[in-house]
Amino acid sequence: MTGQEVPAGRDPDVRFIGAGRRELNSRIIRMYTKDRMTIRAIAAEVVVSYSYAHGTLEEAGVEFRSTGSSPAATKATRDQVKEIIRRYAVRGESVRVIAAAMGVSRRVVDGVLKLPSSQKFVDADRRALNRRIIRMYTKDGMTVRAIATEVGVSYGYAYRTLEEAEVEFRSTGPSPAATRVNRAQTQEIIDRYTVRGESMRAIAAAMGVTRRVVEGVLNRPGSEVTIRTRGGAACTADLGGERPDPEAT
Repeated sequence: MTGQEVPAGRDPDVRFIGAGRRELNSRIIRMYTKDRMTIRAIAAEVVVSYSYAHGTLEEAGVEFRSTGSSPAATKATRDQVKEIIRRYAVRGESVRVIAAAMGVSRRVVDGVLKLPSSQKFVDADRRALNRRIIRMYTKDGMTVRAIATEVGVSYGYAYRTLEEAEVEFRSTGPSPAATRVNRAQTQEIIDRYTVRGESMRAIAAAMGVTRRVVEGVLNRPGSEVTIRTRGGAACTADLGGERPDPEAT
């Protein structure tokens, strides 16, 4: 196939083989023929390149529609209306992104958001989101970047929300809340590291604490956490006993 290459780690040739590939191709064909989605929307939904989705349909002998909008792309079901409102109000996605992800035209998304009944929910959801952002910054002491990651919005949106609310920004150094953790946060740090396999940096960013705090929790006496190293090796951080001597042979 020709055209745009799929980014590393997202190539169907790597992710899917055998039955997995057949299932992916069947899904692409069904989304085009039954759900009437556009090729570009299908590619975005299943995370493949446009050329891969087009080649799959071509090899299956599917009859391509004209380049105009499909019938399904010009209207939205009740569930789609709810999803459009959620994506726009809560996740802060743009009209273009929502249209591409859901396989509808931008005009449909615009129309849904302009409905009087929809606007009421959009405004309510947006106000609730903004209140949450402000509370996380002023009460929980989280950083703007950590808040954006937690609630699924851009850094710019979170920053503007605080700015418009005339919140007094802290200095760029760690906040007091970022340098200490309670018992629940301690357990969450351990679970994220040992169960979910997250890195110290990712945990610190998601929880709004410094990396030093995360490292301190994992190295705390009695934590019995196995610390991963960049080279893939590991050492046990149970400080009830001695750590292995790296010089020992």
